[in-house]
Amino acid sequence: STASSPPTTAASLSARPSSPAGWAPPVVPPFTPNAQNAPNARDDPSDPNDREGPDVCLGIPGRILDIRDDRGTPMATADFGGVTKDVCLAYVPEVVVGDYTIVHAGFAITRLDEAAALETLAMMGDLGLIDEALGTGDEAAP
Repeated sequence: STASSPPTTAASLSARPSSPAGWAPPVVPPFTPNAQNAPNARDDPSDPNDREGPDVCLGIPGRILDIRDDRGTPMATADFGGVTKDVCLAYVPEVVVGDYTIVHAGFAITRLDEAAALETLAMMGDLGLIDEALGTGDEAAP
């Protein structure tokens, strides 16, 4: 006959040995939002261009110009309406040169068709979101 393990029950779980002697979980201080770490902290409350509310990172359509291997990680140069940036293709290995992808925080996260990419880029450009998201805006401009 074959031996089987007894079923796991609440009683058997509570009977498990405790943590090793001397071990204690790390103590993490409570998070207290302040002007430096609050999700909606404003750099300059008197600046009308410093919008109130949480900062949001946008995914921006970029056209893949080249693909290369960087120590085992697929990387590419992407064009965002004239601004080029390096992006990681680890999440979308199927992307080829000429494809458009949504890029968020330096990572290509999905492939999309050219019409949708161009429409999104035009809309984001009209709203002034591309320069803001890519950090290419003229800080001295009104």
